Amino acid sequence: MAKKQQELRRCFLLFWILSILKVEHYCCLHMVTMSPGVAKVILKKGKTQLFRDGSPMVYSGAVDRIIGRPPPKTGDVVLLADGTRKPIGWGLYNSCSMFCVRLMQLEEEVSGDPSCALNVEKLLETRIDAAIKLRKSLGLPSANTNAYRLVNSEGDRPYS
Repeated sequence: MAKKQQELRRCFLLFWILSILKVEHYCCLHMVTMSPGVAKVILKKGKTQLFRDGSPMVYSGAVDRIIGRPPPKTGDVVLLADGTRKPIGWGLYNSCSMFCVRLMQLEEEVSGDPSCALNVEKLLETRIDAAIKLRKSLGLPSANTNAYRLVNSEGDRPYS
């Protein structure tokens, strides 16, 4: 029974996170992650350190140009690169926000676990599993706890 509840929580969280990211069609997002034609968002000179330090939100003012035809649509997976086109990481594009990319994974993280590279579903599953394990190691839930945060966004990331 506990395994079924855990699986239901994972499914709920996955769809909740995707709804926050305003991804309307999950299956389309999954197909995009498998596509070889991923657009590149190139940052302006001097803007890369902020993201290497852990900031996940890329302001449109930090972007020099976007390379890719057709141009990315909201919800598309994009590569984030510095001015020399050296990869910094990957994220989800948003054409309707001042934050045009939500950085999902840094290059160093991809090197450590390449199974999640450009794969939103796998990355979310891995991070949710890690969050559940962390809560269990802290003794949550317990008789003394009536509520706790199951997922804490950047707070659950190793470099936070």
